[in-house]
Amino acid sequence: MHSAFSRRSFLATTALGMASGCVRREGDAPPPDGSVQPTAEHAEQALGPRTLGILEAAMARILPSDEDPGAKEARCVEFLRTQLEDPQLAAVKREMHLLARVLEAAAKKATGGAFPALTAVEQDEILGRAAEGKLPHPRGFDVTHAFRVLVSFTLEGFLSDPRHGGNAGGVGWKFAQFEPHAGHAHHGLPVVDK
Repeated sequence: MHSAFSRRSFLATTALGMASGCVRREGDAPPPDGSVQPTAEHAEQALGPRTLGILEAAMARILPSDEDPGAKEARCVEFLRTQLEDPQLAAVKREMHLLARVLEAAAKKATGGAFPALTAVEQDEILGRAAEGKLPHPRGFDVTHAFRVLVSFTLEGFLSDPRHGGNAGGVGWKFAQFEPHAGHAHHGLPVVDK
């Protein structure tokens, strides 16, 4: 049973707003300086286990588990990793790598610990500041935009076709009460012939 303002209403509202929310607006200038600086070596490397762990922890707070599965159970981070293997998304991969570094730097500054090890309340506070662009970040890096992109990947990973790496076991489809039919690739999920 879902309350009036539930994860379902969050998903519906967020999905509608994502297209406009992920667009950078002209004149959105980043704060002048940040404590995290990008380097060429970080820009080109794959998202390693540490970076993926930070992003997975953030995704788990964007779409937390409660009586229903969340981003962790849907393996949204695997969807993110799979999508960012596409060379055409190299700029987005760099953006997600930098976002992870910004979140980790904020966690270390706030508590001395790693972002994944923080409490849910501490993670939410840092993510809220990221959403508002209030975390120190490299010059020219739009942390608010990067956070919005991560929200988008979280929702896409939760609701996508499982063959893309997320929505493990169809948990997102089950949550949304979507029944794949014969025209969908269902990857072992029950099919309703309509």
